[in-house]
Amino acid sequence: MMFWSKKKQLDLPVPPPFEDSNMELPEIKPSLSFPPMPEFPDFPEVEEEQRIPEQLPKNLPAPIEVPEPVVEEPKTIYVPAKPVFEMPRTVEKKALPSAMFISSDDYRVIMQKANELRHIIGESEHKIKAIADLKSVEESEFDKWRNNIDEIEKRLQRVDELLAKAEVNV
Repeated sequence: MMFWSKKKQLDLPVPPPFEDSNMELPEIKPSLSFPPMPEFPDFPEVEEEQRIPEQLPKNLPAPIEVPEPVVEEPKTIYVPAKPVFEMPRTVEKKALPSAMFISSDDYRVIMQKANELRHIIGESEHKIKAIADLKSVEESEFDKWRNNIDEIEKRLQRVDELLAKAEVNV
């Protein structure tokens, strides 16, 4: 079986021997240094009066009585006998024949017509894309024409200004 066969060991070359055995390794120092820990102060011994007693004293006050919670009975809710809304009536579905049989010749004709329709739709999409591309090219050409006309109008206006100044100076 090929899934449980043993893996072939690759023939790898033996690594070269380590030549410089007297080489010293650098000492690695930690990059973070912490200050030395402070010494803890000596705490005084606790006197007998301050120690916590091992047994509770017998003269404690009486425990506080907690009253039991008052549970109210649930209130009754009025539920109308008739529902507020009516469920929509179901529409009767017409029963389809349990099995439809199509002859193989009819099936071939249907498939051929469906393929023709797919082809026509593909051609239509291609033509629509081509028309959109032409429209964008046309818009860019119109924009160039408008820019040229605007520039010509500016130049004519400048010429008119220069001629008006020349007439005033004469």
